[in-house]
Amino acid sequence: MCGIYRFIRHPMYGSLMLLGLGIYLKRVTPLTSALASIVVIALVLTALIEEGEMRACFGEEYGAYARRTKRFIPFLV
Repeated sequence: MCGIYRFIRHPMYGSLMLLGLGIYLKRVTPLTSALASIVVIALVLTALIEEGEMRACFGEEYGAYARRTKRFIPFLV
């Protein structure tokens, strides 16, 4: 692996999540709260489904990669 994928498995999903949370923090309303929640839930579910497909396709090789990297935020999540 090279680039950011050495540290996290879903950099695009993580950046979209941070964008959604940033928009939410700019204007906190019930609508933005609901939308931010939907964005986070949808991206987490998408990542989990994608990881299941990757495990089915690549097996233990992907499992080893998943164990040494984080899902969204390097060194944290």
